[in-house]
Amino acid sequence: METNLLQIFGWIGSFAYAISCIPQAYTSIRQGNSQGVNPWFMLLWIIGSVCSLIYISPTIIQQLPLALNFSIGGISAGIVLFYCFHERKNNL
Repeated sequence: METNLLQIFGWIGSFAYAISCIPQAYTSIRQGNSQGVNPWFMLLWIIGSVCSLIYISPTIIQQLPLALNFSIGGISAGIVLFYCFHERKNNL
């Protein structure tokens, strides 16, 4: 497979994976809670994103699709995680 075609697949896959958490983040912001979302799932997602960014940091320019993936995914997961704990705090 050509390198350019592989890069296209890399960008599409990373972008799709990165935005996969955005609908949940939007819903959490709109509703003011993350009801039904396991906070451990979101915490592990954030840890994975941060560790992956650290791993690719020496070659981040060559790994832009992955950097985009881990950055957007981690930020979206952080928003959802915030509303997981925000909701619990308000229900006490």
